[in-house]
This record gives sequence, structure tokens and C-alpha cells, in this order.
Amino acid sequence: MFYNIKDKMEELLVKIERFVFNNLVCDDHIIVDDGSLNVSMENHSNLRYTYIDDKDVGERTLIEQKKIIMLNEVMEILSDLHQYIHETECEKPIYFDKKALEKKMKENYEVNIDSIDEEDMTDDLSEDISNMDI
Repeated sequence: MFYNIKDKMEELLVKIERFVFNNLVCDDHIIVDDGSLNVSMENHSNLRYTYIDDKDVGERTLIEQKKIIMLNEVMEILSDLHQYIHETECEKPIYFDKKALEKKMKENYEVNIDSIDEEDMTDDLSEDISNMDI
């Protein structure tokens, strides 16, 4: 199987940017960037990223602490990978500049949600599933 490494890098770059936009930038984000070393941790050095529903230091369970540590490790890996791709394969980097990323996502992945009728939206998918051809 042969593939163009530049195309794969571009594809990976888009996935990273979409992940960061959906989880850190958009209105429904679940990740909060509190700035370098501004997330105080119980049994770890201070970190940068946390979740929108994070508890105060001293109130987190061990699992919640581990989730925050993992989130920060993943975000660091994604940032390093994003930077590497830009430096070696792609156009000018935007890194995790929220304003530039939001602009790029809106230009490239604009979705019209105005036509969605909220009455048509339900959590019950049983009818949709039963109508599927399997």
C-alpha cells in the first residue's frame, strides 16, 4: 500500500485541529485552557488544561486527578505533533491559537444548523434503528 506522506500529514493535521476546536474552542467545549501551570493538582505539579466540570483542588477523586493528568499529556502530544507537521509538511502554523483555529474551522467546516427543527430531535433512536437496512 502506497500513500503520499504529505496527504497523510495534512489529514492528521485536520483531525488534530478539529479535535481541539470541538473540545476546547467551540461553545460546547469540554476542555478549559487555564494557562500554563494554573491548574493546581493534589499530588502532581500544576498543569494547564482541565475539564469544564472540574472540581476544586482537594475535592477531586484519584480517578479525576488521573483524567486531568492524562488530558494534559494528550494535549501536549497533540501540540507537539501539530507543530511538527507544520514545520515539516504544511502551510503556516496556527498551533492552538483559538481565534485562528475558530476562523479556519468556520471556513472549512461550516455547518448550517438553522434548518434543524428541535421538535425533530429526540434521544430515542429505536425508530431510526428499526428502519435501517442491515
